[in-house]
Amino acid sequence: MKTASIGLLILIFPFACNYSKSNKASVAGTYVRTVESDIYTLHDTVSFSPVGKKGSDVYRINQRSQTLFKKEVEQKFNKRANHSMTGTFDAEKNIMHTGDPGILYSFDGKGGSVVVNGIEYRKIN
Repeated sequence: MKTASIGLLILIFPFACNYSKSNKASVAGTYVRTVESDIYTLHDTVSFSPVGKKGSDVYRINQRSQTLFKKEVEQKFNKRANHSMTGTFDAEKNIMHTGDPGILYSFDGKGGSVVVNGIEYRKIN
């Protein structure tokens, strides 16, 4: 029984020691939100991907949005937008700072969502 317990401890220990690193890695991915009204549907996506060497706190942020109007006569107002920037992740506070002081990305501790200036996005991958 002791041998099995020690073997299990040996298997679990490396994962427990790397928990903070895996939590940091969970920031990378794609987050989405959809807003639907009587007039339009908005699809918004934010992607975070690491930049540079492994273990770096710098991420490439790509935000894409698409507004689709429901009425055929208003569909000429449909629009798409795509913005890219870099940000630095603060693992202690679970936030990402960018060069724009008006934009702050706040991650939940489990990596399932991010809040951007009060707007919540859910992680899909």
